Amino acid sequence: MRLAVCLALFAFPCAADPVALSFFERNGCVASAGDLTVAQTEGVDVAPIDAFVTAQMAAGHVVEQGAYTVLSPEICTIRLPDIQTEWRLDAPEIQAITTTVDDEPEFPGCFLEDVTGFFERQYPDDPARAYDEWVRFIAAHIISGDVRFFGDSPLVTPATWQVVTGACANVPQIDAIRATHRYISDDAFAQVIATLQANDACFQERSDSLRDAVLALQGIDLATGSATGDGPVNAWLDTEYLIIFLAADWFIGDSLTERGMTRPPLCGWP
Repeated sequence: MRLAVCLALFAFPCAADPVALSFFERNGCVASAGDLTVAQTEGVDVAPIDAFVTAQMAAGHVVEQGAYTVLSPEICTIRLPDIQTEWRLDAPEIQAITTTVDDEPEFPGCFLEDVTGFFERQYPDDPARAYDEWVRFIAAHIISGDVRFFGDSPLVTPATWQVVTGACANVPQIDAIRATHRYISDDAFAQVIATLQANDACFQERSDSLRDAVLALQGIDLATGSATGDGPVNAWLDTEYLIIFLAADWFIGDSLTERGMTRPPLCGWP
């Protein structure tokens, strides 16, 4: 009875289950039956999540978009996904594919060498797992700020993924690298997702909207290409965002050889 009154008066539950709400916020405010199955296999109690969805449907805060249950921004705030990896940067196997900071004096820094090949060798009989493991590994360390794909010019592609922690942080551009990590935050992430939802249709091939969104986020005038702010810019921030999206499984049919199609939350809110 109390819940019914709350829904009638305020159009949302008086006290949304914090576990259920956090699940959605870290999952793009979207869920499918497949997402819940995965969560259940990872030990998550999905009963509160189901109850939460039922309450939000009664309140009119849920839209069914294909196989996906999409929560309204009125009730759910998108946050960075919780990407987990078993692979640490200080693991001996990862250290073995990481250059030292002064290996190439002309290009100082610690770089991960053939990281996709490394994971393919770890899981030779399971290419799907190899793909999942490498995107999760990179994405988790992007979010933490320990690995970056950084460059201040769109005309010069970074050598590869750069480790920027410990002794590997002793590089000339470290201040700019650290400063641009502020664009990989909950608030910035939500802003980029909102731009994609306003511009991209669901269940289509990926567009160039992501690159435009992250450039605008960093204060780049899209018409002229000039910076409107004083801070440093990572011209390759879209690559970092893409890896986070892939690790969150927010594309359909993506793999090492396939680009995949957009699905919520990376496309239009109805």
